[in-house]
Amino acid sequence: HIRNRQLLKENMEAQLQLLRAQVHPHFLFNTLNNIYSQTQLESPKGSKMIMGLSDMLRYILYEGQKPQVPLKQELMMVNEYISLEKLRYGNKLDVFVKTSDRTDDLYIAPLLLLPFVENCFKHGASNMLQNPWINLTIEIKDTTLTMKLMNGKAPVKENGQNKCGIGISNVR
Repeated sequence: HIRNRQLLKENMEAQLQLLRAQVHPHFLFNTLNNIYSQTQLESPKGSKMIMGLSDMLRYILYEGQKPQVPLKQELMMVNEYISLEKLRYGNKLDVFVKTSDRTDDLYIAPLLLLPFVENCFKHGASNMLQNPWINLTIEIKDTTLTMKLMNGKAPVKENGQNKCGIGISNVR
């Protein structure tokens, strides 16, 4: 009898946790949508950025939990991030992106490519005062994806230290 009561209590707590996990994203997306609506006339650029952020958060929350996602979806996420950065930089940033058209029926672990692209902007373009540029090429041969990602920042010597942020360690 006590064991049944304990199991019932644990089940109710698990259901409450699940409900909380569903309410938080729902609240977040409703709030982002309200801000988006408010900024559409006042700041069209800010409005686009809010919508892009909302799309990215939705992908991270819902697709990021899966073991694999369609490669096409992952590449759309990367392009969404690049679009946000382009809005932020205005016409001061030169970006070239070339991705393979052959993505049908291919899957990848979610959020695997984004940390590299994010780092390219964070440690590259954002530190360049003049003519920042980013070049991203993704090719697929058989079952191998090759990503070549470059920015215009000059290489920095690391004094033998191998610095690694959380994004790249999560990729590993």
